[in-house]
Amino acid sequence: MKATPNSPLKKNLVPLVPLVDKNLRGCSWMFFLAAALLFTGCSSGPKMAPGKSAAEISVKAEPKKGYHPPTDAASYAASSADQPVSPSAPAGQMTLLDYNALYGIVVWLEPTSGQVQNSNPQSLALASPNSKPVDDASPRIASVGDRLVILNRATKTDTFYLRFDDGSVADIGSIGAGKTGAYTFKRPGAQSVISDSLDHPIDRLFVAPSSMYKIAHCNSTVNFTDVNPGEYRVRSWHYRLPGSSTNLTLVPGKVAKSTVVIGVNALPKVP
Repeated sequence: MKATPNSPLKKNLVPLVPLVDKNLRGCSWMFFLAAALLFTGCSSGPKMAPGKSAAEISVKAEPKKGYHPPTDAASYAASSADQPVSPSAPAGQMTLLDYNALYGIVVWLEPTSGQVQNSNPQSLALASPNSKPVDDASPRIASVGDRLVILNRATKTDTFYLRFDDGSVADIGSIGAGKTGAYTFKRPGAQSVISDSLDHPIDRLFVAPSSMYKIAHCNSTVNFTDVNPGEYRVRSWHYRLPGSSTNLTLVPGKVAKSTVVIGVNALPKVP
């Protein structure tokens, strides 16, 4: 059908032209926006500042060779405490672990030479005495250079210490009744806060040697961003199973990937 100058068809076609043109322009903008997002960075990897590096660490748990998973949920560690006791387990028998439900794994980066300066020390507050249950499965985590701040709730002066797993002790000092005292962590590792007046630990701690640490669970991934390029060692710790150590090279503008493994298979064989 041919449209004449005054025909209804001509009148209907004229308003459609700007409408179609407007829609096409909208589609073009959407196309260019999508392309820009694609090329400028909707990547899922760790972000980093210019000149910095990043690390992506996979955390794995490796069962002991010959390990058979427990058949009942009560016989293994399936919570953040990692240590429920099976009602059917004989007294004194070591509790079985579920290697798929390990929590409280500490992963950190440390330079292969030199030390990481703790440029932003954190404070770990603690009151004594307290009713907090203390066990190896749920230590509080800090790093060398962080501060332990203790409030003495007792009615008399008490002296506090850090007791390390090798039996050695560090003196925190005496704190008056109702007063607070501060101590800067100097030594890494698992340790307990104790005092002269109490016959049990006040709290359980793990102090990482580096302030670049993360708390993870097995079969997860942790990211370290804006790290200075260089040679690093990735290390891990768990209260019950040996961790592992591996070297990692960080290059400016790149994400380095590595894996840490929790388990006993890497231990030397006992003759």
